[in-house]
Amino acid sequence: MSQKKLDINSVICDVRKVAANTLAAYKSIKINTGMLFNNESSSALMADYDVDINAENVVSLPDDETVAHKVINGTCLITKGMFTTPTYLLVNGKAEIEADAFDGENQLLGITVNGTISYPDSLSGSLPPMTVNGKAEVYPADCTKLPDTANVDKLFILRSKATRYYSRKRVLMLDLSADILRLAEKNTMFVTKEAYIASSLLEDAVNLFDESIKITEVPDGTVYLPDCDAITGDTLRRHGGKLLILDDVRITGLSAEELQMLESLHVAGSIYTDEAGAARLHTLSISPDTEIFILRGDLIMNRGSFLLTAAQLQRSDALTVFYCGSVTIDDRISPEEIRDKLSLLSCGTVLCATNQLDAVELAATDCGQIVCSDSAPEDTEHAEDEDTTFINTVKYQF
Repeated sequence: MSQKKLDINSVICDVRKVAANTLAAYKSIKINTGMLFNNESSSALMADYDVDINAENVVSLPDDETVAHKVINGTCLITKGMFTTPTYLLVNGKAEIEADAFDGENQLLGITVNGTISYPDSLSGSLPPMTVNGKAEVYPADCTKLPDTANVDKLFILRSKATRYYSRKRVLMLDLSADILRLAEKNTMFVTKEAYIASSLLEDAVNLFDESIKITEVPDGTVYLPDCDAITGDTLRRHGGKLLILDDVRITGLSAEELQMLESLHVAGSIYTDEAGAARLHTLSISPDTEIFILRGDLIMNRGSFLLTAAQLQRSDALTVFYCGSVTIDDRISPEEIRDKLSLLSCGTVLCATNQLDAVELAATDCGQIVCSDSAPEDTEHAEDEDTTFINTVKYQF
């Protein structure tokens, strides 16, 4: 019987106890791992066999050293004295490391983060091996860390200190009752990427920021809506017509009276609106960086999957399919109808016939992929290889 190949994909791979008969049992061995634990004897032994190792980090440990493997889903705060035994940490979410986390004894051997990791720059030389599948945020060690979007209101000022404050994304100063001059008297400064400041506070606030920081002036009375993906009539009645939204937002189906309630709008993302909403937006002061997408005609949105039939498109003068996971287009729809009537916006996958492809590409904006359903290639990425044994796991030990 011919020998098989061994293909290992893991977060951690421990080869310290690998034996010669195990290595000899395979034609070749391939190891893809975030952290490899080895020792001198295992390294010397594997050198005599066809072993291909692709490791982000390699740590040599004694044979009898027991390594704990800890998985945290969500937010993990790494503090001083947290790891008193050898540990490898996997975080699916956000990891935050305190400035004194590695003072004294530290047994954290390595970290893999699927998400974001945040730590002060004073730790740059003392961090354990790290693999980050996402973003790493390094902030000045002399700063007090604030939320990614920090709201500087009256209460914040009462509790503030003479220090520098760091916010990864932005600082908001919209509370007209806030005594901004008290911050200046304390020599408080803010380190961030951008700031949104109400007009009446701007003159007192501008010196609290380095000149490299982007500052946007917004009208007095502007209300920040952190989790608003659609502006409705109820939104305007509850919060007024001066709004700050820091993500994409949809404005559709508002009456003429409700649209008149909208006085000013600052959107850091994109605006998706119908033709009536677009007409109102053009009378307001909108940032030139904000893209406005017009949703024309009938609207289909927020579907996991959607089948567009020929009859449905024929009933519409125009149809916009927006923010759907997958869209399948009936092959009986002509390319001419697609060009004349259909808009595809921010959809994941669009399946169409080959003869429809050119028209669909013209109709699609910000869509993930367009696939011809009558000639779609088979997914061979994970096809079974009869000559190879695959092992996919978090931790593998020989």
